[in-house]
Amino acid sequence: MIHFREYLEQKLSETGKSRAEVIKEIGITRSTISNYLKGKRIPDHTIIKSFVSYFSRKKTDRRKDLYFIYFGE
Repeated sequence: MIHFREYLEQKLSETGKSRAEVIKEIGITRSTISNYLKGKRIPDHTIIKSFVSYFSRKKTDRRKDLYFIYFGE
């Protein structure tokens, strides 16, 4: 099970980034991020990697984030 919604909510809260900032940087629409946050859509692996790279600058943090997204631990 993919835990992307929880990851995205957590990172938005931790960083204080707005949805507008994130969608501009990642290159998605407002409706897309809204659907991710509602759990209606799950991004493909390429988009997940874009989010992880955006929120986590350290390689070790990116690995932990990807692990959480895919395995929830």
